[in-house]
This record gives sequence, structure tokens and C-alpha cells, in this order.
Amino acid sequence: FRSIDAARAAIRLGAESVKILYRRERKDMPALEAEIKAAEEEGVEIDYLVAPTKIRVTDGKVSALKLDRMQLGAFDASGRRKPVQIKDSEFELAVDTLIPAMGQQAELDLIAARGISMTKNTITVNKDFSTDHPKVWAGGDVVTGPAMVIDAIAAGQKAAAAMDRALRTAKGEKPWAGVVEKIDIPFEVDEDTVEQPQAKIPELTPEERRRNFNEVELGFDLETAMMEARRCIRCDVKLEQ
Repeated sequence: FRSIDAARAAIRLGAESVKILYRRERKDMPALEAEIKAAEEEGVEIDYLVAPTKIRVTDGKVSALKLDRMQLGAFDASGRRKPVQIKDSEFELAVDTLIPAMGQQAELDLIAARGISMTKNTITVNKDFSTDHPKVWAGGDVVTGPAMVIDAIAAGQKAAAAMDRALRTAKGEKPWAGVVEKIDIPFEVDEDTVEQPQAKIPELTPEERRRNFNEVELGFDLETAMMEARRCIRCDVKLEQ
């Protein structure tokens, strides 16, 4: 969510007051709750259900923003309720700096020219990330819309395996089954650790974060990291309840 990043950066660059204006509700924001909470802790204010309509300029500089209050109407293509202007609700907010932080989307003209199926902003794929073009697979944000980096990495791995299977099958070869490896090691559950609350990664305080661009999460010390690892060291072992 680009506005969260921009707002937190503005705080770190010395802005006295930073406000995010969002036309939907908090639950609709395309940002992690942890990101929203961190921004608020650092002093960022968020106004919901408002949308800008005009920019006021005084002596060549931005001086105010005119906004309408919004209410949520019917669901749109994104699966969220569409913001609808409330009649005669316009108000003005004094500002001295505006940062447009609109969402990004893929440039799909080249894909469209190849006749590959898509929605308005994403490529349509099958379960194995293949498209309706025999030599094109796709994954990541261009398929899912904005998501986590790890989702794109996972899509790349799965798509690569699918491509390999397709190429081997085309050559009359047996498809690669993948690597299945299991290490037979003793496994013991530390019952005391399992019963304890999960440790929270230490962080800089909000006041410390406001003054620099240092890494916010400080990481576990060795003892805590080992304790957390003792919760489960094997993903292929299921504990009896």
C-alpha cells in the first residue's frame, strides 16, 4: 500500500503532521493491519470515507484540498463496496504538500496483442499458471493483483515445474516428479515451549522509528530464537492432540 510507505517516509523526513485520505473503510485498505498500526503508532493520521475533488493553489503553492465525504454502495469488480459521494458533503482541508499514492497495475498491451486472455488488470491463468497461449505461463502480481513477494516466488516455482513437465512431455520424456526428501531424525516436543505465548520480535519504539530509516524489527537474540525453533522443528510431523 503505497500511501502507508509514503506517509511513514514523510514522518521520517521531518513532517510535523501527516494524514492519509482514503475513500473506503479501514478493512478495505490493501495493506497489512500491522503496517497500518505501525503508521498510526508513528503519528500518521488516517481519514476514512473521504475523496479529493479539487486542489486549492495560493501564490503558486498548494494550500488546501477540497474533499467529499463518501458512503459505501454496491460491490464492485474488486470485491469491495464502491464509494459513493454523499451529496453536499464537501469540505476543505488545509495542506502544504500533497503526495499522490495511487495503486500500480501491470502494462498488459503486449500480452493483449498476443491474444492471451485477461481481466481488466490481470492475466488469466490455469491451475498450473499456464495461459491459453501454449508457450506462456504467468504468475505474481500480474495474475493475483498486488500481493506479497513470497506469493510471487511461489508462483514462479510452480510455473517453472509446469513448464518443465510440458517440455518433457512434448519430447516424449517422463515428467520430472520433483524432489521428495525426508530426513529421519529423532523428534521431541518441548511441551513447556509449546504452551508459552509466541515471542514478539523486538522493535524500535515509535519515537525511535520517527527519526531514522533504520530497520524497525531488531530480531531475536540466540536464546529466544532457539526457544521459538523448539516449538516445531519438523513440518512433516503432526502432533497428537
